[in-house]
Amino acid sequence: MKKNRLIATLGILGISLAIGLSTTSAHADDTDLGKTSTGKFSVTAGGLKLESVPSFDFGTTNLKDLVSGTTLKNQSTTDNTLSVSDYRGVSNDKWNLTAALGNFTNQTGSGSVTGTIEFKTNSSAAGTIDSSASNVWNYTDADTNGASTASATVDNDTTSLTTKNYNNVDSGDYSADVTWTLSDTSAS
Repeated sequence: MKKNRLIATLGILGISLAIGLSTTSAHADDTDLGKTSTGKFSVTAGGLKLESVPSFDFGTTNLKDLVSGTTLKNQSTTDNTLSVSDYRGVSNDKWNLTAALGNFTNQTGSGSVTGTIEFKTNSSAAGTIDSSASNVWNYTDADTNGASTASATVDNDTTSLTTKNYNNVDSGDYSADVTWTLSDTSAS
């Protein structure tokens, strides 16, 4: 009988020990109170855009000065901002802006005049604009880094039109197109 009691006691002790160990290990798993999750979002690239270009008004000159060749200062007080936006991202941030000047043609008579614009701004945008496409601004000078808009205002005190001497012109209103071309040079 003592033997049976001993076996029963040992059995109960064994079962208690097993229950205690499994409870202890379950309890150990319950002490992990921190977890990690993730948050995420996506970014889509924007574009490269020539937002605005300046217009020029070189005022009035007389026929005598035009025939001899003349330099006229820009007098425009409106539409005098050059602006480029680039939201393509820092790994795709290269661009270049050129400008070309057409012939000034007489809108009220006959004749045409070629000229050169010395283009200056309150920032790094600058250059000589003539009949060939000339560089006037780029991503490095504008410091857009693929994630901003850069603007420059024409400096009227230093922006001017210079014409050569002409002997076959009439009085009248002369006008020329300035063609601005923004190029994505990231792949270059």
